[in-house]
Amino acid sequence: MNTLLVIVVLAVGLGVSGSALGWWRAETVLSGSMRPGINPGDVEILVSEPVTALHLGQIVAFYPPHETFTVTHRVVALQRTSTGTYITTKGDANDADDPWGRIRILGSHVWVVQAVIPKVGYVTVWARTPIVRLLIALFVVALACGMAIRRIWRRA
Repeated sequence: MNTLLVIVVLAVGLGVSGSALGWWRAETVLSGSMRPGINPGDVEILVSEPVTALHLGQIVAFYPPHETFTVTHRVVALQRTSTGTYITTKGDANDADDPWGRIRILGSHVWVVQAVIPKVGYVTVWARTPIVRLLIALFVVALACGMAIRRIWRRA
């Protein structure tokens, strides 16, 4: 039990640390626009890549013009000009390119899908609800208290 707890704590710590340091991001897929390869409920692991390394066919995460949500779609057209790098994107399950058309990439890096973990996103969406967060926190506290009491009893 102690080994499992250590593994879970290390995994969560590594995930949070890597995300906080900007090494990667994890996003839950909410729509079916990238089916069949990426489905709703999957978790995408995104890594930052220089815009100069971007190429056709990569799956990138970005904010569409005038939107506050992230979209993760495939690059179907790429143009490098003296004014910047421009991409056109499309969801694999969609018949046409994205309606916002060509997008200029701002900055020197872009988030690219590195891996997909199937179905784990359902757990993260569920875990974000207030009652589940409270229950998880109570469970962690109870587990820590139980381990501490167990150590005290062993010493006595």
